[in-house]
Amino acid sequence: MGKVMTEIPFDPPSMSINESGYVLAARFSKDQDRSLIFAGGAGRNELRCWDNDTDGLGRFKELGHLNTSVGTIMCADTASNGTQMAWGNHLGQVFIS
Repeated sequence: MGKVMTEIPFDPPSMSINESGYVLAARFSKDQDRSLIFAGGAGRNELRCWDNDTDGLGRFKELGHLNTSVGTIMCADTASNGTQMAWGNHLGQVFIS
């Protein structure tokens, strides 16, 4: 296994294990700089987005999250033009934004 470069916490530091989420899907954006990181999963059924340390200071700022309670997020992908992303849940639904 390769060396871990950095770890980005999916849950806020104050969250208890009973409230935590489980990451099942993660994806870099497909722009030239891979400037965004997306992750989603089960538990709270959230999709989160972080800045991929574009300032080079080791900071991965959360830019936003989506919690629609439409089911466990099983997969995510981004368009090569950087303007759209898609994710799917365990109910067989696909969402595009």
